[in-house]
Amino acid sequence: MSDATMTDAARASLPAPAPVWYPLVELARVTASAPLPVPVSLDGVPWAIVILDGKAAALYDVCPHRRVPLSAGRVTEGPGGDVLECGYHGWSYDRQGACARIPALGEGVVPRGMGSVAVLRTDVFAGVVWGTRSDVADFSPVADNVIALKEQPLQLSVARIDEVLGGEVDEYDTVRRGVDTHGRFSYAVRPIDAARSALFPLATADALADELSAWITRLSLLSESFPDTPLSASTERSRDAR
Repeated sequence: MSDATMTDAARASLPAPAPVWYPLVELARVTASAPLPVPVSLDGVPWAIVILDGKAAALYDVCPHRRVPLSAGRVTEGPGGDVLECGYHGWSYDRQGACARIPALGEGVVPRGMGSVAVLRTDVFAGVVWGTRSDVADFSPVADNVIALKEQPLQLSVARIDEVLGGEVDEYDTVRRGVDTHGRFSYAVRPIDAARSALFPLATADALADELSAWITRLSLLSESFPDTPLSASTERSRDAR
């Protein structure tokens, strides 16, 4: 991955390059938004999530040309496949973050090493696009029978969520697990920044109804513990589960 266009501060704020998957966004949101990207923040670093060549991709959300968000652009056909085109001057990037087109220079003319952007390695599990900076994260963060419920944006840090729910991270610091009066449960969290998070409740397909009801109670607990915390109006299964 190239970090050529990122500031030192942005690189420093990225999650450590360990074999860790972070839930980025529901795949259904990305496919519904296509050809427009979905912008997300991971630990304060912006990413544009798109479908390129039929697969989810995550590109650093800043065009190196004029520092315009790539999430303001759109997916178009490039010389070698799909590219994310900046909405300002049309610089375009493939799923590896390499610059594939600079319109002002003419089709197929891209100086070597010019304009690459950082990317996250991505995959889809439980209907959610997950991202990692690691090249060795070759495991699935969830079991095949796990379903992700609707993403819950919260005005809470990851530590606060873990404190209220009693979840503990697994050995890969990816999925939280816990036990309460409703039974065993698990969830994943994307830190938006130091004070905000996106919670992804997880449930098993064979006990979806019971676990959905339990998660509604847990989300109410979060709301009661921190009354100013906005919760999504409903909790529902992410579509397009893998």
